[in-house]
Amino acid sequence: MTAIAPNSASSCSPSSVQQPEELSSLQSDCRQAPAATPHFQANAPIELLQIILLRIVNSGAVSSKFTQLLNSEQWPLSFSTDRPRGRQIPLKASRRTTETAYRSALPQVIAVGQRDHQAAIAGVLQTEFRTLKTQFNECDESALSLASAIRGITVTQTVQSDLEFCLQAGAIAYWLNRLLHPDFTIPAIGMPVLPDIAHRTFTLQHAHARSYGLSQQALIDQQQALPPDNFAPAALLAWHWSAAHLPHLPPAGQSLIPLLIQVLDWMVDPSQHSAKRLFFLTEAIAQGFTAVHQACQLWHPDFQQNRDRRQAYGQLLLTTQRVLQRCLHSLGAIAPLTL
Repeated sequence: MTAIAPNSASSCSPSSVQQPEELSSLQSDCRQAPAATPHFQANAPIELLQIILLRIVNSGAVSSKFTQLLNSEQWPLSFSTDRPRGRQIPLKASRRTTETAYRSALPQVIAVGQRDHQAAIAGVLQTEFRTLKTQFNECDESALSLASAIRGITVTQTVQSDLEFCLQAGAIAYWLNRLLHPDFTIPAIGMPVLPDIAHRTFTLQHAHARSYGLSQQALIDQQQALPPDNFAPAALLAWHWSAAHLPHLPPAGQSLIPLLIQVLDWMVDPSQHSAKRLFFLTEAIAQGFTAVHQACQLWHPDFQQNRDRRQAYGQLLLTTQRVLQRCLHSLGAIAPLTL
């Protein structure tokens, strides 16, 4: 496996991430999609939700509904993805043990203090989001299609009239494939100043080396060719995650997935771009991997006799190893294959 040079400058800045062709084009993925099918491009779940919500609230039809609900001559708010110029769509991660979810207080912001209308506004947004999802029903079912990430999002209204978006299997598989793709890199950020940093870094390196060895062993046991670090995009089709893999992961594996996806959200949110934040996230991934390793023993008879479980575990090991490798190199540390 070809290692990425530590501290090397990366072309994957939050504003210039190159989306692989297979992962970015919705129009080519749709077999008979309507001409009005929206086109989106996003590099993380939180970014995709921001873009979708921005499209909804800035549409004329929805603005008219809000104006009527609020009994106002003109809806006074405007939203923009450009933070210095416009109001940002409120959205934050609310990850649970085995789920990746996001909560938005957008109805509260739109209501502008008129709390009696928050539930109605949340209902409008919820309906519009579900309507937008139906425009992708004719799109390719492949987990490499961004359409699968959109269809795999559910939205509910909380008791506080907030909106909660939860990633289901199809969306999770898409973002795991994004992490597995060789184009995924993390900009060099350097090591934070933390107590006992040398020992803690060694723990991360040990987790990487262990995940690398186990991923290779898992793939050999399945009599599958080992994927090179920079395999061609077309070869991803033979290694991509699918929604069918996810139910075969143990609870520890389900808990690790939200942490892996959180790396993507970290990359697109400038407020999170600190070495300390990335280090803590990498530490959490390493600890999550250790829990998975303790729960899954490759040589256990029940594990050996279940091909689906072995394949899902192998995919998780491979994805975890590559995320740990990218994180370590971003922090300026070596990602050893053996210790």
